[in-house]
Amino acid sequence: MWRLQVCVRVGGKAGAKTRQHHLAAISTRRFLSSSLQGQQDRIENKRVCVIGAGPSGTAILRAFQSAKQKGASIPEIVCYEKQDTMGGLWNFSWRTGLDANGEHVHNSMYRHLWSNGPKECLEFADYSFEEHFGHPIPSFPPREVLADYIRGRLKKAGVEHWIQCNTAVRGCEFDKHAQQFVVRSCHMPSGADQEERFDYVVCATGHFSTPNVPEFAGANSFTGRLLHAHDFRNAEEFTGKDILIIGTSYSAEDIASQCYKYGVNSVTLSYRTAPMGFKWPNNFTTVPLLQQLEGNTCTFKDGSQKNVDAIILCTGYKHHFPFMHPDLRLVTANRLWPERLHEGVVWPDNTKLFYLGMQDQWFTFNMFDAQAWYARDVMLGRICLPDRSTMQAQWEERRRAEDSLAATDEANIRFQADYVKSLIGKTDYPTFDLEGVVQEFLKWEHNKHEDIMTFRDKPHQSVMTGAIAPVHHTTWLMEKDDSIKNYVDGNRKTTPTAVLGDRPKHNFGVVPFPKAVPASFPQTCTAPPFDPKRHLQLEAPRWMRTLPAEGSLVSWCKFPSPDRLDDGSEFPGLGYSEPFRVLSDEGLAVMREVIEAHSCHATEIEGRSKSIRGLAYRSNFVRDYVYSKEVLDFLAQMTREPLTPHGLQMNGGHVNLSVPGQEFVDTWHLDSVPYVLVLMLSDPSTFQGGELQVARYANPKEALEEIKTNGLKSAPKELIESPKFPAAGYGVLLNGSKLAHCVRSVTEGNRISMINSYSPQDVFAADETKYSHFRAVDPAEVYPIETARHLAWRAQGQLNYLLNADDWGDRETCTRIFDQAEAELARARTLLNGQDIDERPYR
Repeated sequence: MWRLQVCVRVGGKAGAKTRQHHLAAISTRRFLSSSLQGQQDRIENKRVCVIGAGPSGTAILRAFQSAKQKGASIPEIVCYEKQDTMGGLWNFSWRTGLDANGEHVHNSMYRHLWSNGPKECLEFADYSFEEHFGHPIPSFPPREVLADYIRGRLKKAGVEHWIQCNTAVRGCEFDKHAQQFVVRSCHMPSGADQEERFDYVVCATGHFSTPNVPEFAGANSFTGRLLHAHDFRNAEEFTGKDILIIGTSYSAEDIASQCYKYGVNSVTLSYRTAPMGFKWPNNFTTVPLLQQLEGNTCTFKDGSQKNVDAIILCTGYKHHFPFMHPDLRLVTANRLWPERLHEGVVWPDNTKLFYLGMQDQWFTFNMFDAQAWYARDVMLGRICLPDRSTMQAQWEERRRAEDSLAATDEANIRFQADYVKSLIGKTDYPTFDLEGVVQEFLKWEHNKHEDIMTFRDKPHQSVMTGAIAPVHHTTWLMEKDDSIKNYVDGNRKTTPTAVLGDRPKHNFGVVPFPKAVPASFPQTCTAPPFDPKRHLQLEAPRWMRTLPAEGSLVSWCKFPSPDRLDDGSEFPGLGYSEPFRVLSDEGLAVMREVIEAHSCHATEIEGRSKSIRGLAYRSNFVRDYVYSKEVLDFLAQMTREPLTPHGLQMNGGHVNLSVPGQEFVDTWHLDSVPYVLVLMLSDPSTFQGGELQVARYANPKEALEEIKTNGLKSAPKELIESPKFPAAGYGVLLNGSKLAHCVRSVTEGNRISMINSYSPQDVFAADETKYSHFRAVDPAEVYPIETARHLAWRAQGQLNYLLNADDWGDRETCTRIFDQAEAELARARTLLNGQDIDERPYR
C-alpha cells in the first residue's frame, strides 16, 4: 500500500534544499504515500488543533480531507471556531464591540460589502465558482455570495464535523517534556472550560479583527461619530453627512465608495504618506494627515480645516494572538514577508506550529490553500524541513527580496505570485495559471485607476475554467440588492460570452494558413499534390469513448456521435476514438516519403524522442492533408462541432521519431491544444512497445495531481486504457486537453507517428490552448507570431458575429463582445511583449 521514502538534505551551505527520493514502490495504489510505513501508522494517533474556521482554517481542513480521499492516513483534526458558524471574516453581524457571549466581535464585515477584487484572482483551484453555483457569475460578488462559496467547498468535503463552533481558545503553550501543545478553550454557551493536548497547532485566526487605533489630539472633544472601520456596519448611516476618512488602505477606498453610493454629502480623505491617487467624484477632497480636533472641526497638516459629522479610521489592524504563549506568538507588521515564519508558514522555533494567512494579501483563498497543503505535508512527513540556521538564511533571503521590490503594485503582486507558485510546487495542490491571475490583477488595477466607481462593472477571466465572467445586469453604483438571489439567480441565464441571448456559437471557418511561411521553413514540392480521393481512406470507428459524465468515464458511443447516449443523457463530448483508417496505402507511402525527406530537421524535445515540428510549413502535401475538408468534416462527426487546424501551425504535421532506449516516447501530460489526431505511420508489427495510453480520470485536475506526484506510474491499471493500432495509416482522435495520456517506451524497432492539432471553429468556445508551452519547443521568430495570429482570428470572429448577428442587440451585449475580443488581443499583446500568458501543462 505504501511507498518507502527518505528525505535527503542536499548541499552544505545556507539555503540548502531538501529533496524527496522514492526508493521502492510496494503497490500501484492511486495515492502515492510519501512517509515511512511506521510513521503513517503513527500519524493516525496524532492530533491537530486548528484555531479558526475562516478561509485559512477551512483550507487546512480541506487539505487533510484531500489527502484522506486519496488513501492517506491522517491525524485527528479538531477545529475551534469562536463564532457560531464557519466563514471567519466573511460572516456579518450587526454587533460591534462584544458579541452575544461577551467576546470581542471578530468580523469587520459591513452591509452592502462587495468584493473589492476580482473573484477570479481568489478562486479555489479545486472548486470553481461555476462548480459551486452551477453557472458563471459576475466578477465582484457581494459578501453573502463569497461566504456561501467558502462554506460550499467545506460542505462538499464533508468535514464540518471537525469544527467546534462557539468555542474560544483561551491559551496555547508547549509542553517540552511531553512534546505536545496544551490548548485551553471554552465552549461559550455552556461556559464549560476544557484542556486538551495536541501534536500540532495551526493558527488560522487571520489578522483583520484587532483594530489599530491611533490617537489624535482633541479626539475626546469631537462631537460627532468617531469609529474604526472594524465597527463600520452600514453606509446609510452617513447619508447626507460630511465624513472624514483617515487612511489609504483598501478599507478606506471601499468605505469611501460605499458612502458615496449611499448618498454621503461629502468625503474628506486624509493621508499620512501619500494619497490614494484615484479619480474621485467632485464631492471628495484629499488632505494631509489630521492634526487636531476641536468640536467637529478638523485641522490638517497643511493648515486646512473641515467641519465633519463623522470620522472613520481606516488605519489598519494588528496581528494579535493573546491566546498564544509568548514563546509561540507571532509579532509582525502587515507585510508580504512576515517576521520569522519559514516559507511564510512554519514557526521556526517549534516546527509543529503553523501560521496561515499572515501576509499582506494580494492573493487570498488560493494562497491560503497553498499554505495549508504545505503545512499538511510537513505534518504528514512528506516535506522535510531544513535545520534552524538554514531556515533563517532562507527567510532573510526572502526578506531582502521584499525590501528590494519596486514601489509598484505589479512588483508586489508578482512577488506574492512567485511565493504561491513555490509552495504549490512542493505539494500536490492543483496548479493553475498564476501569470493569468497576475494579468487579471493588473487589469483590475488599471480599471480602478480609470474609474474607482465603475471597476466592479468590468468582467474578468477565470484561469480555472477559461470563462469570461458575465456583466451584472445592474451597475454597482445603482445596485442596492446584494442578495444571492439577485446576484446569482439574477445572472443564471448569462454565460461568459452571453452577448445576444444565450452564449452564441459562431463558427468562423478555419484559421487561414499563412500566405508567407517563416524564412527558416522553406516549402518543398518533392511530393505529388495531395488528392483526397487517392490519398485518404476514411473509415468510421466502431466505438468512441466520451468525456467524463456524472463523475466517471464509463460511456461508449457509436459513430457518428449522438445527441444523447443510450441512457438518455446528453453527449458530454468526445474522449477518444477507436483507431480508424485515415490514409490509403498510396497516401501512407507518400507521407512516409515526405517524412524521410525531412528527417534531417528532427530535433530532441525536452529529453523525449526526436520530433519534426512544422512539417506543414515545409510540405504542401502535409499542409493540404492537415487542411483537408474531408478530414475536418469526418472528425467533426466525432466531436459534434466543426474543427479547424490549430492556428499554431507548427502543430501541423508534428512527427515523433521513436527509437528504443527511452522510458517514454511522450511522457504523461495534458495537451496544450484541444484535439489531436494521432496517426500511426509505422507498421505496429515492426516494433515493440510504444503503446498510446489514456488515463480515464473523471477529473483532469486529478490526473494532473497524479502526474505531478509520480508520473502516474502507480495509477490503477483499471484507469489506464491503450487503444491498439491494427496497422499503419490508422489514427486516434483524442481530446488531449481533457484526458491525460502518454506513449510508452519503444523496446524494439522504430515507431513513427504524426500528430495534428485541432480546435473548434466556434470563436466563443473556451480557448483550451496553453500557448506558453510552445515557447520551449518552437523558434523565437515563429511562436509569438503564430499565437498572435490565432488570437487575432478569435477576436476577428467575435467582432464578425457582432456585425452579422440576426438580432439588433443593445449596448450591454455589444460591450460584452468588445470585452471578449479585447481580452483575446490583450493576451496576444502580452505575449508579444515577452511575457508568458499562461503556465505550461504538466509533463
